[in-house]
Amino acid sequence: MIAQLALAITILTVQSPTVGGVQIANYGGVPVDLELGKERAEGGNWAVDDCSTIAVQCLSGYYYRLAMPRNCTGIRVGDVFKGGTVQTEVLWKSPRDAANFPLFNGPITIVGSADRSWIVYVYSATTLSAIYVDSGHSLDLYRAAKQNGLDGIKALETVPNRMLLPLNSFRGIMECPLNLR
Repeated sequence: MIAQLALAITILTVQSPTVGGVQIANYGGVPVDLELGKERAEGGNWAVDDCSTIAVQCLSGYYYRLAMPRNCTGIRVGDVFKGGTVQTEVLWKSPRDAANFPLFNGPITIVGSADRSWIVYVYSATTLSAIYVDSGHSLDLYRAAKQNGLDGIKALETVPNRMLLPLNSFRGIMECPLNLR
């Protein structure tokens, strides 16, 4: 009986397309709870769905609208990942050590999509570490990140760190490992 239960759990874990072990995270006061299927932002509760597949981990919501591969080894600028209706492009990767960007720990990768140019996601090493967002939806963070990375985004800020939503919880919601074990 115990062996059958262990086998069933193993099969479900391997076949499960879910985002990962972390079900609740918070970025700058914008929490996402995959157990409840909710994110809270701009004075409301928004639905967020797990649109993951075997190859791609994916969230589809208001702020959290992101598709990334389950293994980030070898991703390059220009790569595009899709999960359901969500599409994410790798916009920029740090050409230097993250020491120049003290908020982040490790190599930096910025991803986003042209249809939601007012928001981009920053991976530091293997963790979704921050979100940059223009709540007025008028600034083109997508283009700024694509052209000049973090420096391009910061150049658009009229008030320093007005758009930065850093990871405020212990772990990020979508890890992007560099290898599969």
